[in-house]
Amino acid sequence: MAIVRRAAEAGVVLTALCTAIGAGWWLTSRARPDDRQTVPLPTPLPHSFRYFSPVPTPAPTRVGLSRRFTPAGLEGGLPHEVLAALPDPNTTDPRFAIVALDAVTDSVGGPRLALAGGAANGTIDLGEVVAGRLVTVPLVLANAGDAPLHLAQIHTPSAAVALDVPGSPQDAAGRLRGGVAIPAGDQQAVTLRFDPDLVRAPGETGPVDIGAQALYVQLFSDDRSAPRLDDGDAGSGERRLRVVFVLRSPDAPGRPVGDAEQPIPPGVPRIWLDEGARWGRGGRVVDLGPIDGAAPGTASATIRNLGAVPLTVAMDGPAAGTATLEGGVVPPGGSMRLTVALPPAPEDDALAAHGAYRHSVTLVTNDPLVPALDVAFIGRTARLVSPGGP
Repeated sequence: MAIVRRAAEAGVVLTALCTAIGAGWWLTSRARPDDRQTVPLPTPLPHSFRYFSPVPTPAPTRVGLSRRFTPAGLEGGLPHEVLAALPDPNTTDPRFAIVALDAVTDSVGGPRLALAGGAANGTIDLGEVVAGRLVTVPLVLANAGDAPLHLAQIHTPSAAVALDVPGSPQDAAGRLRGGVAIPAGDQQAVTLRFDPDLVRAPGETGPVDIGAQALYVQLFSDDRSAPRLDDGDAGSGERRLRVVFVLRSPDAPGRPVGDAEQPIPPGVPRIWLDEGARWGRGGRVVDLGPIDGAAPGTASATIRNLGAVPLTVAMDGPAAGTATLEGGVVPPGGSMRLTVALPPAPEDDALAAHGAYRHSVTLVTNDPLVPALDVAFIGRTARLVSPGGP
């Protein structure tokens, strides 16, 4: 009997010990909500996007997406405007693509995240960004569904980029405290904030990388049509945005710079390109939209003088023969027209094979900040390599 009693007592002790261990594990797991950040997304990006080299980036963990995507045959580097125009499977993949609000024709069942303001094909092109100057872009998140949408988390891979929601602070992992609810058919204003001095991947140190790059913003909500990071979490449906930019020195911005960015000294001209401006900042890219690469036609742009003395403008380089200027001097506050006969894309053009058209014209000016301006005319053509290929 004594042996039986001791065995029973040992069983009770063992049961209590197991219960305590189980309770401790449960409490520990509840106290570590960030553990799910290491869980990968449900499926990788499809390898059918074979025009990206070497292969598309696999679906990431919460540490963020890689920022470099160079299509096959273009490994020598891309101008930022070409990088922005090329389709990126990380944002054009239908599973992760965020629908444009103006493309929505009717509501869908349940909540549906949409975007308005400045993004094309899931890409926000910031253009040439001057080091040391914060960039802000107003955007609008919308609910194109027929039920309330709850935005739970906004993840970015770098401190350089953030998506701020008024009245909804975020923790270190990007979780919105209390969440953000957008009623069916309603909108929520947000601000994309970009600090070029913080362009580094996690763990990187040293000088800020200069060159054309892309950073990715991941938005997690209860959008039913978005793939979930966690099958058990209805608020982990993921949509993606791409932010494309190139860093420039303040002494050589590479594009027109308005008075709001850098005050214009007295006694100097200042060039401005109407078609290149975005969000109050100067630019040099003229967006042609969809075009026929074999017969692109003509394009034009308006050159203005924001300075207090005359601006002189002349053509330079091999493309000068394709363009005409209606004059060579722009008075203070005046303008002139630049007209360009766009040549067909060469048959062996690598960009055309990836769905992009580019023709540039170089202007020489007496603006001390932009003595030479490369005006780029960018269009999108039909891709010759199908994303449905093997």
